Amino acid sequence: MIYDMIMDELNHREVYLYEIYAPPFIVSTACHLFNIFNYQHKVYYEGGKIPHYVLHLCFTAPAGFMKSFIQDQFIGDEYSILSGTEIPTAKFTEVTSAGLVGSTDPNKWTRIAEEVPGLLDDYKYGIIATEEFDALTLASKKDYNSNLEHHLLTVLDKGVYYKRTKYGEKKDKVFTTFWVANQPERQVDVSSGIARRFLHLLYVPTPQEFDVFSEKWWSQKNVKPSDSLVVIRDRLNNFRNLLKLIRRVEFDDSVKRFYDKHELVPHECILLDRYILGYTIARYGVDETLVLTVDDKDLKEQLERLITWREQITFGADLIQLYYIIRSANNEGIEIRKLYRLITKLNLKVDNVNKYLTKLRQLGFVKVAGGKVYLQEDLWKDKDHQ
Repeated sequence: MIYDMIMDELNHREVYLYEIYAPPFIVSTACHLFNIFNYQHKVYYEGGKIPHYVLHLCFTAPAGFMKSFIQDQFIGDEYSILSGTEIPTAKFTEVTSAGLVGSTDPNKWTRIAEEVPGLLDDYKYGIIATEEFDALTLASKKDYNSNLEHHLLTVLDKGVYYKRTKYGEKKDKVFTTFWVANQPERQVDVSSGIARRFLHLLYVPTPQEFDVFSEKWWSQKNVKPSDSLVVIRDRLNNFRNLLKLIRRVEFDDSVKRFYDKHELVPHECILLDRYILGYTIARYGVDETLVLTVDDKDLKEQLERLITWREQITFGADLIQLYYIIRSANNEGIEIRKLYRLITKLNLKVDNVNKYLTKLRQLGFVKVAGGKVYLQEDLWKDKDHQ
């Protein structure tokens, strides 16, 4: 199926940690196609309604560490995996409220109101990506852009938007999936409604990874796409026809037991439900009755990783970045001067290091002694950030 084919392609391209960070993008793509299919054919309901079954992704990582690179493997130019498929794709950096949902403006000659399409009109059935999501959320705070956050919330959650101007109203149902990225110091406010609409990915490299990262970057030179790229795109285009075999979707009891084991509440389970579905159809295909389970070892590991990432994002990606550098020193501690030097490699502001360090000390997770910083409590023992 498309899952294994895309993973093989990324392995061929020497993409660093593709086995960790590519699956959510593959799963999100499969979920995107299912969402459109389900709205049209109505095979799965929740609470008596057809749910907006998209899987938006938010990838948090330091500047220069894979956020854009992973996005570009799927969306960007002619060599991107989704390029040339029937899935419309786009990347953007800035957008206003009117630019997102369009507007209704008078023709300067006739004075008759005319509809001006927005990004969501052009990519109603597509996947759109942005690399610095904080620029978009900051833009929503401007007076002239005050409705942008509201539009984003309803589009992310329900796939609908409504806008009324003095020239008329504009309302539509869209199926757009968003892939966004940001840096640890600029992560989306986790207390906001926007953050809850995203499945979160997190990459916080340790000093030991710097050399490995460089070696993998070097190995990519003169690596072309594989000859299988055309076949992958054909399979993606045929995926809609494959979905037509589904008549019913059922969740096995193993899913509920997994959620109970990890003490998850419903709003945390919603995105994992979608992940399980997307993973299953992308990796194994479909049946007339699609039974979803978490018996697959690889799937279970991915879900547990996603749960950990969500916990860490909620804790604070900026704090987590410092935490992992200190943790990498094991019990030997790390000199404060070395800590400052390493933090600059991750494009974090040195001025903020003391602030983060103070907070970690106040929480009792680290201690400072003899010019070194030591880890006192391992928050995620036996759970690697990857």
